[in-house]
Amino acid sequence: GLIVLALRLGGGLREVVLANVIGTLIGCVFLIGVARSLLPGARLGPGWHPGAAREFFRFGRYKFVAQLSWTLMREFDRIALGLLLPVGLVSFYAVPLRLAQRTIIVVEQVASPFYPSITRQITSGQTDALRTQYRIGIRIIAAVSMGAVGVLGGLAHPLLGVWLGQDFAASGTWVLRILLVAYAAGACF
Repeated sequence: GLIVLALRLGGGLREVVLANVIGTLIGCVFLIGVARSLLPGARLGPGWHPGAAREFFRFGRYKFVAQLSWTLMREFDRIALGLLLPVGLVSFYAVPLRLAQRTIIVVEQVASPFYPSITRQITSGQTDALRTQYRIGIRIIAAVSMGAVGVLGGLAHPLLGVWLGQDFAASGTWVLRILLVAYAAGACF
């Protein structure tokens, strides 16, 4: 929201970065306030627990690496585009990118119920049940991902046209479609 507003007002890379920082700070202040009200007396500062860290890295190392890579990839492309192209063109990428990223939120909500069961099957050595559940989960994730690509990809031009105008739709439709396919493929692997 703030990034698109900064670009629409004619801002450059500095204003886009500032809008991103302001948005992040507002989000942090909000989340800290919510956490303090929901968890009174809980320590919200960082801490290090070696035993918990070992367990986390043993069971979650691949997810951690994937998430870290995902975060770096998600931010790098916008910065690189802002440095290589005129900043005004970044909005034609940033808005479709945000929309494509929203599809992953739906996929994560579909996939998250599988995690506790898969962890239990891994720790108890139930490899046949694990394989079966994995196949079912991947099929469901693929169906949700491809559904998002079909619906949002098919409606990309009219959706962007109604939302941001026909000029934006003309430049952003194929960007959105390509990003949707990329995010759907990433969700399945």
